[in-house]
Amino acid sequence: MKAPIHIQAGQSLGEVSSAFHQVYPYLKLAFFDHGHAEGHVSARADQLSVGHILRPVEAHVTTLEIEEHMTVTALESQFQAVFGIGAQVLRQSGGLWLQTGSTDHWTLTKQHAEGERDSLMTAEGI
Repeated sequence: MKAPIHIQAGQSLGEVSSAFHQVYPYLKLAFFDHGHAEGHVSARADQLSVGHILRPVEAHVTTLEIEEHMTVTALESQFQAVFGIGAQVLRQSGGLWLQTGSTDHWTLTKQHAEGERDSLMTAEGI
């Protein structure tokens, strides 16, 4: 069981991405000016820099927790609600990082397991 990742206002997107990737090495987070509809992906032109600092939308809600049983949709929705930015989970598939638009209903655990499986199959030449 993975420990929750605590995200709070004042952290940079680089810090958040790094903490997430340490727990889920076959997944990455990317952040955007705005969210995207479920099942869709975000435009690269709207991506925020890793130096961007998280600011809360409302002063009384300044943190969120990322837990392994969360779906990608729930995680991305929380970033939008708490910090007013779009988040996109990417999953490793061989040597590529794919946006998870069509599998946003999967949990982080399932996304990570699929990325690990794909990477192992690629490494073995399958």
